[in-house]
Amino acid sequence: MTKLNNKIINEIKALKLKMMNTTNLLATFESYGFILNDIDIDSSLVIFKHKFDYEIILKLRLISKDIFCIEDIKINHNN
Repeated sequence: MTKLNNKIINEIKALKLKMMNTTNLLATFESYGFILNDIDIDSSLVIFKHKFDYEIILKLRLISKDIFCIEDIKINHNN
């Protein structure tokens, strides 16, 4: 397997506008094989990397203490 299958990509896209806490956010993306790569607090961006050269960039909105809403999801394939 050299790329993510469409089912996983669709499940990730379905997370848009879903609220979750930090633990759930990390666990969700780790379950798909992604690791946390970078956090840009000023831009509210979280970047995850995958071993198959995929990158997911999440734009988050803080709802309350430790509760986030995913406003936007970008999936890039760097081959």
